[in-house]
Amino acid sequence: MRVSRVQPLRLLWSQLRPAALAILLSGATGLHAEPVSSVEPVTDTMHKLASDVQVLLPLIYQYDKPATLTDKMLVNNRIDSLLTHVDKLASSVAPRSATYQISYQVLLSQLQLAQLEFASGRGAMGMNLLRSATSVCATCHTQDERAATWLTPDSAALADAFIAGEFLFMTRQYDGAFNAYENWLRQQKTLEYDKRTLTAFERLLLTALQMQKSPQAITGLLGEFIQRDNINGLLKNDLSDWVDGIHELQTLTSITTHPEPDALKTMATDWLGNGESEPVGRIVIQESRRPRIVWLRGELYRALTYETDPAMIADWLYWLALSDRVLEYRFYYSLADMYLKQCMLEYSDDPIAQSCYSEYENYIVYFYSGSSGTHIPPEVKVELESLKHKVFNTGASTSTPPGG
Repeated sequence: MRVSRVQPLRLLWSQLRPAALAILLSGATGLHAEPVSSVEPVTDTMHKLASDVQVLLPLIYQYDKPATLTDKMLVNNRIDSLLTHVDKLASSVAPRSATYQISYQVLLSQLQLAQLEFASGRGAMGMNLLRSATSVCATCHTQDERAATWLTPDSAALADAFIAGEFLFMTRQYDGAFNAYENWLRQQKTLEYDKRTLTAFERLLLTALQMQKSPQAITGLLGEFIQRDNINGLLKNDLSDWVDGIHELQTLTSITTHPEPDALKTMATDWLGNGESEPVGRIVIQESRRPRIVWLRGELYRALTYETDPAMIADWLYWLALSDRVLEYRFYYSLADMYLKQCMLEYSDDPIAQSCYSEYENYIVYFYSGSSGTHIPPEVKVELESLKHKVFNTGASTSTPPGG
């Protein structure tokens, strides 16, 4: 049976969403009551943050046994330390771009929620939140093109190739991360359709297409694993579809060249949907289309990060949110909800804000729907009404499909 990435995270977030929304919609950049007055250099703060993360990674990826009391005490201590360091970075680094601001807000909320879960005796939920927090780190760093080579994995992290890969990936040391994930996969007696194996292959695909710009290297490596006798059938099919998708991507564009804004918006329109026949973007795509969206998402993130024209920022927020959503919470910790909210709250007079609302409303319905029907919490309904009022009562004209 396939491992569903959407359902577990939907369940987790639906349980914690009210508290998270209170944090995120407050507009605060930090969670501590007192202001941060430290003038510690960013590199020093990053070193301390990296040290805490390295201690936590072996526990975070310890799927097969519950955390001991000692583990929980260590985790709680390190979360306190992480909150302090992230708070400082939220004040110094986050203002550099809209993408950083959103990532740091979500990271802070995830850490605080994890701390609350551990304090309430719900260690498994706390661990899930810590895993998502490390994914936020990876999301925030990806595409900023500055490898933190001065952050070196310690001996404990290097002992597990997968954990070493995660640390190197989070610190933008992508070549080292690529090698670590490849080594870990080669070490496995069987390649199952499980979380670690999927993550390793997804990181390899993302790194090859977005950072290394090397489709030949990843297709060759995937082809090698596909031919193995120890690979799960479903995984083999997905990897085969990826290879086909990479070849198709190469016929559509040169992935080594950053497309011009108009060309990028055209790709987003064609690949993500939301034309006249589709009032909202696609939710699920075929595996063969996934490589192009992974590459596209990197280009959209880059466009938003470096955009200086306020009139374009809302567009990039919208398309980036759609690309995150289409990737089904895979490859990244999805910040789509936050991108859409920023589009609506900060650019409500832009016609695209209405498209942001439509996409956000559609996903909220999807998010809170299950076999028993759709059950949207009252506080979320209130939030939707507030956003709708803001977007549709600010003088904006009838919604115009982005790129249309």
